[in-house]
Amino acid sequence: MPEGVLDCETNLEAIRMLNKAGISVHASYIAGAPGERPETLDRTIAGIRQMLGEVELSSVEFSRFIPLPNSPAWDLLVDYERPNFFKSSEEIDRYLTALGITVTRDDREEMFARFGDQDLLDIDELGAFWADNCTHISEKYALERISEVDELVSAHDVRTGNNVG
Repeated sequence: MPEGVLDCETNLEAIRMLNKAGISVHASYIAGAPGERPETLDRTIAGIRQMLGEVELSSVEFSRFIPLPNSPAWDLLVDYERPNFFKSSEEIDRYLTALGITVTRDDREEMFARFGDQDLLDIDELGAFWADNCTHISEKYALERISEVDELVSAHDVRTGNNVG
């Protein structure tokens, strides 16, 4: 059985049971987790499509991943030299290597210069930088797919967007 199929079936069964018990379900998804690839995003979207056809959802939220300060993702993007969640820079390197991601020293220096000591972050710039350096998809691709899902969800007469539910 392909990776993720069992989880999707388990989720569907859980939502069926919740629907039967009269419990409203809000589904929330993220595009652009560390190492995200087009095929993993496609599987997520296929799961959303299947759920919309088989169960009742009160709302579906599909957002792009944004690394926030003081998080493991922030260690990957900005705090490489002084990680807070990973034990060391070497552990970050091993983690990214396992995801098929290489970040150059120049890119690391640029990321720290752009985001390291900022009080106010440009979320669009941060999201684009994350996608370019910590995933195998572009921010543009993620945003296009999110928009596609929003249209699909709306067509099923289910609320969609950020912070719904």
